[in-house]
Amino acid sequence: MFPHRPHLFIAPQTHLARRAALDFLRENGALDPFEPPVIFASASAAPHWRALFREAGANAPRLLRAEEFFVRSHRANARARAVSGRDRLWILSGVARNVAPHLEFLGKAVASREWLHGISAFLCGSYRALAPIPDFEWKHDFEILRAAYEAKLEELGAFDAECAPALFPQSAAQNAAFGWPKTLVWDETSEISPALRVGFEALLANCEFAAATLACPGGVLPKMNPHWQGAQKFWRAHKAKTVMVSAPKLHRDRCAAKILGQDNGASAPDNLFFTPCHTMHDEISRIAALIRRELNAGAPLENFALVIPQTDRYDGVLQSVFAAYGVPISLPFSRPLAQSPLIRRLLLALESCKNLWNVHVLHDLLGDGTLRFESLDAQRLRRAAFAARFFDLTDPAHTQTVFQTKIAQLREGRRDDETRREAIASALENDDLGAVSRLKELCAASAGTRIGARAWLENIETLLQKLAVHFEESDDLTDANELAHQTAREQLARLREAARALVERAGAWSGETDEVKRAPSEWLEWLRFECEAVQIEENARGAGVVISGATGSFEWRETVFFAGLSENAWPSPQLSGPLAERGRDAMAKLRAHEASPLARATHTLAKAVGSCQRLFLSYPQHSDDRENGPSPLWEDVRALWENTRWPSLPKLTESEAIQPLCRRAWLSQMAKIRAQNPDIWPASLTQLETLHTMREERRSPAQIGVYDGVLGAAGAPLMALERARWGQLRTASANTAKTENENGKTEREPTFSASQLELYARCPLRFFFGRILELAPEEPIGDDLDAREVGTLVHDVLYEFHRTLRAPLGEIEPATALGILRELAWKNCEKLALRPILREAEFHRLMGLNGVGGPLWKLLRAEFRAALASEGGPWSRPTAPIRHSPFFQELGKVAGGDTENWMRLGLEERFEIRVGGVPISGIIDRIDAASDGSLVVILDYKTGGAQGLPNLEKGDDGLSFQLALYAMRAASYFASWPRAPKLAMGFFSLKSGEFLHAIGQNQTLGRLDEHKFSQPRAIELDDSEWENWLRGVETRVGQIAAHIENGTFNISLQGREKAKCNFCEFSGFCGQHGPTQSERAAQFGGGERVYLPLVSEVGGTKSLNKNRKKSA
Repeated sequence: MFPHRPHLFIAPQTHLARRAALDFLRENGALDPFEPPVIFASASAAPHWRALFREAGANAPRLLRAEEFFVRSHRANARARAVSGRDRLWILSGVARNVAPHLEFLGKAVASREWLHGISAFLCGSYRALAPIPDFEWKHDFEILRAAYEAKLEELGAFDAECAPALFPQSAAQNAAFGWPKTLVWDETSEISPALRVGFEALLANCEFAAATLACPGGVLPKMNPHWQGAQKFWRAHKAKTVMVSAPKLHRDRCAAKILGQDNGASAPDNLFFTPCHTMHDEISRIAALIRRELNAGAPLENFALVIPQTDRYDGVLQSVFAAYGVPISLPFSRPLAQSPLIRRLLLALESCKNLWNVHVLHDLLGDGTLRFESLDAQRLRRAAFAARFFDLTDPAHTQTVFQTKIAQLREGRRDDETRREAIASALENDDLGAVSRLKELCAASAGTRIGARAWLENIETLLQKLAVHFEESDDLTDANELAHQTAREQLARLREAARALVERAGAWSGETDEVKRAPSEWLEWLRFECEAVQIEENARGAGVVISGATGSFEWRETVFFAGLSENAWPSPQLSGPLAERGRDAMAKLRAHEASPLARATHTLAKAVGSCQRLFLSYPQHSDDRENGPSPLWEDVRALWENTRWPSLPKLTESEAIQPLCRRAWLSQMAKIRAQNPDIWPASLTQLETLHTMREERRSPAQIGVYDGVLGAAGAPLMALERARWGQLRTASANTAKTENENGKTEREPTFSASQLELYARCPLRFFFGRILELAPEEPIGDDLDAREVGTLVHDVLYEFHRTLRAPLGEIEPATALGILRELAWKNCEKLALRPILREAEFHRLMGLNGVGGPLWKLLRAEFRAALASEGGPWSRPTAPIRHSPFFQELGKVAGGDTENWMRLGLEERFEIRVGGVPISGIIDRIDAASDGSLVVILDYKTGGAQGLPNLEKGDDGLSFQLALYAMRAASYFASWPRAPKLAMGFFSLKSGEFLHAIGQNQTLGRLDEHKFSQPRAIELDDSEWENWLRGVETRVGQIAAHIENGTFNISLQGREKAKCNFCEFSGFCGQHGPTQSERAAQFGGGERVYLPLVSEVGGTKSLNKNRKKSA
């Protein structure tokens, strides 16, 4: 046993405890120059220990983390390899592949690196806790993986680094040459796991001097501070002598104690500032401006420190803002290679190889010139694509044809056509599309099917060489550019090394040969992980404001800023990823020795309150396109001192603001300058006054004018030009109708669809952006089908299904019909331009696993129930597609119609009609009819649910046109028949497998209690109500057409939900302001200035749902 009891030094501040521990070692002769003390400390604490030893005139100690000491010692003692991080994941990947057939839940999941991370976290937790996997749903799978993993380690002659503390005592005892440390110091070792406890006990039994330090903010003892309870138990069990280091107790110490739970009645701290900021840029600007002010007043740089829990999110804004204010910053020595802008761009380029190609993706990759490929100019090609209104690069040869055709079309166009022609011609003349073709060929090898490690490495190195070859050229470069190129070359070399290391690691640890193939995306995921582990030296610590994470050292700084304190940023969750939900309780048991994230964060904050003269807390209210709330700790501290008016960071003065916070603030600032200096206002900046006027008028509820999209007298002439253009180059709809002008010549005019009318009704401005200006949102890039493509696929399958059937469903065996539907669904999925596995996934999405439970299966089930219902199911009489109706088949023969047209009749029925003089076009999904022709039912398929569909029970709000337009088309179609049928219409949800909202003439709807409508909204109208409803819709169609013709495209006066603002691609710049729009709606609703009709009652007939349910 050692001759001296362990000493535990507790102080309000860490540096006081460290100094006391050093004094103890010096007084007891423990500072042996030949055997310097071993100090277990974090990287951020190491400089302070070195400084203390220099002051004491002692030789530098041996500084390292406790875990690192045990790994090194056991590796040397056992002569075995240590496995951690990337190596652990590769071994897990290999063993998981071997045992996957025996896994009940995780068989497929283990192929994902994200899942491997979660599994690795569980294994590490069990090793640190010296405990088996706790009971939970996936325990059996984890035990299989753990056993296979440990068997592989034994085969490799390796050990897991997390096991090193527990393995160390035995290997050290077996190694007679092992040198036990004479003097040991534990620096702020607050959380001692069971595994570390085993290693520490062996060290304590063999060293002469042992000391430990703990910082207890406000003098709160460990037993009252949950962050230190584990350490307190450990040192008490080893009979350590506790030494309380005294220090003058200030008011801020009492505040720190109160934050840690001591009810001492302390008043609010006077050194604490709370500042909610608008954005990250605003937050960092205010911090940098304050530091700049104080530096100008003579404050030294070392007075300041900036703590950010998630420093990577602030990386770009930190460097740009602090540089703009002339404040030097001191960043860590190194950071991950993956955070380098150049490497991020290269990894993105590799990832984009598997995406659908379009101009936007290419511009994102090559537009700024960081990466280059041959003579391809992405900016030039993007200008050409906008000029041609064509952005797809899937087939560059086809794109070239489109460009050439567009040039020919533009020769007789408007005044700006020459500019557009030149933009397109420039891309063609410089062979940009030819370069795209060659780039696609190069990328094809990196984005194809599964590939072995060596082949993947060759493809990656070739692509990197092509994209970054310009960094090897150093002719005619300035010194600054030469330095940048040198840095780029070094980082490229590290990236290539990481790729080669990945391949070597796959072979050495996972046993992967060239026969084992992975998808390129999997290899890229592993490469990204490799780059996250590789460190690059970019910024040495020098004179500057120290920036660190939440675990950094900041106590001796007078002014400390804690920034980025948003919810979920600090404290961060203990477990994230795919295992976060099901594995939370199990992981909590394995980590029972650890303090909670909230306890750690509370301790850190209390330490800062007790040690800093000024402490500024801040967070951005808006970041990453979302609104943020503050950290829960922020709220907890404010709650301790209710009704306190906290000071905050000073706002930026006009002279300090480097750039305005937002457009509105900038315009307001310019307006103030204009008012204060009218004589010196430059004529070239009068547009600023107009912009400010526009902003103010848009917020005025009393008026609505040109700045809101209501063009007034100027609207009709402008729209006349647009109307002429619609029939030539671009159209507001997919179809045009022929008309004769005043000279007797035929010209094209645009037709409107129901969806376009509904778009205008909900938001005229969105109609203007999308249909008139044709501002196309960025197309999502991905392998899956989008909603429009899924809808097309569903309609194609159902069209072919009903064409294939030779009789109504009631006369066909369900198994036969299901077999036909499955076959047609598979045939249509096979045509999709997707990888085979994704085509199969689309088939299962339509039909369900094993062909059961999918949307099409639900539709077929509902159809059979309706066909076999005794009273017609959802309709008053049994119906079937028109082509299966004897009445209509006979009518077709009498009419002499050709067979093909009658075969198509009622399926994907295209039509054009005039409603109030307005040309309307559309497609009716399906028309069913009773066998005697007395009832016609129009069905529309919906791939979504009931949300957003019209609720006519509450009246017609003027936002829905589809059913009414279908009714008008049907009425005109059947008007010449011997006996006009009654009409009913409804929607069918493929998502829920139910008939949705319906409307019909008297005695057309059936038993809704048996064949329900989702959230049933079904009404019958008598003849007069039916005519009134259709007449009202006709009037509103005319109103919308007139508003469009007169140039009225105002910001929607509907509520956000009805206008669908949350799904609008233009919401970022439309200027919609809820309170203003509500006041305007009350003033202008029902008038002629804008389209905002009052809700009208559809009919007096009550909803059938209530009547039928009562009768049932």
